[in-house]
Amino acid sequence: MTPEMTWRPEDEALLLRLEDEALGERLHRFHVGNARAAKPPPRASGLLAELRKLPRADEVFAEKEVSLEKLGHAMAPDSYVGYPPALLHHLAIHFYRVAGQLELERPSGAVEAYRLSLAAFFALAQEGAYLGALADAVLGADARKPELSRASQDLAFDLLERLGQQASEGARKLSGEASVALAALGGVERALDCAGAKDAVRQRARSVAERARANAIDEALAPIGEALDDANSANELTTRGIEALRPVPQVWEWCQRDEAVERFFVERAEPVCWELQRRREWDRFSLVLGDSWKLVESLTARVERDRGRIAYAAACAQFFVFYTNVVHTLERQIALCRRAIAACPSHRNGRAVLASFLCQKARRMLDGMQLLTQASSIREAELLVAEARALFPALRELEETEALLQAKRGLRLLG
Repeated sequence: MTPEMTWRPEDEALLLRLEDEALGERLHRFHVGNARAAKPPPRASGLLAELRKLPRADEVFAEKEVSLEKLGHAMAPDSYVGYPPALLHHLAIHFYRVAGQLELERPSGAVEAYRLSLAAFFALAQEGAYLGALADAVLGADARKPELSRASQDLAFDLLERLGQQASEGARKLSGEASVALAALGGVERALDCAGAKDAVRQRARSVAERARANAIDEALAPIGEALDDANSANELTTRGIEALRPVPQVWEWCQRDEAVERFFVERAEPVCWELQRRREWDRFSLVLGDSWKLVESLTARVERDRGRIAYAAACAQFFVFYTNVVHTLERQIALCRRAIAACPSHRNGRAVLASFLCQKARRMLDGMQLLTQASSIREAELLVAEARALFPALRELEETEALLQAKRGLRLLG
């Protein structure tokens, strides 16, 4: 072989880099799930070079057809603790690219990719030395300036801020990209766990993510709040107000059923319901509560799980009472009032309305009792009246119901 045809180490390195570029494209398409996805830049092949350095990586790369599933598993472990910093850097960038391409086609995949990108950035920042050395190599003496040094360590927080901006910018349109960003912000805790983040970093990251989510959700709800204010000023809560509330369930789903939307609904829909009650427009309650009822149930469940949310117990209870105007049977009305009192035992209106329904049930039972079931009907009516009296002794219906009960007892004795 002539010297010109000698296979040199640099030739071997070039071949390996070209092979890694080709494999990197396959790996990117594997994660994006689209054969027509934009190719990653050639420098992204460095990811494969770093993956080769992992323990037992030789077994994967020695296969005739490298398993993308096995590589994918190595890239998304339960924990990035102990991963080399250069690999973490490549993973953070790779998953960031993947997330951007998945936002519209596969939102859940985009959220997971953002989680892995955040986790890699957090883990990388904890290592510390790598980013400092990289900044030195790129910027030289300027890298030692305090603001640049902080910036190199804050890549994960920069990503959180970008996600917050994306969420807020698309909030009023309830865009898919904004919803993905919100979900990614909501998953920051899992990213921190994967990175093995320290307490100080966790507290700061939670604060940034929670603030960003809250700002975006407030932005999404702002037009609804403005429309409700206008309807109230025009004394049109039962028309324009009801219409203004229609998008609330959509906002709730858009932001992964966030509690803030549930609180917004019970706070802003309550005056609408009271106005319907005042006007005795019973048939319009379903327009307010139909699609939004699941928000009330969700907030009530939160209150019952955590009594630290007790401030919303009375509001939730009142909505169960409001919902009695939607259902059509006395038994369902009674069940709803019992649910109200379970959520807030001291709820005065819930107790009064339940007592009224119990009296109605007792009167129906007494009016319709048959000869053979007189004894049992009277006994059951007595229990219902006793419960009503215990719930709300001042109820006016009690006197009428007890009078009917006494009359039916007398008839039974005569019979």
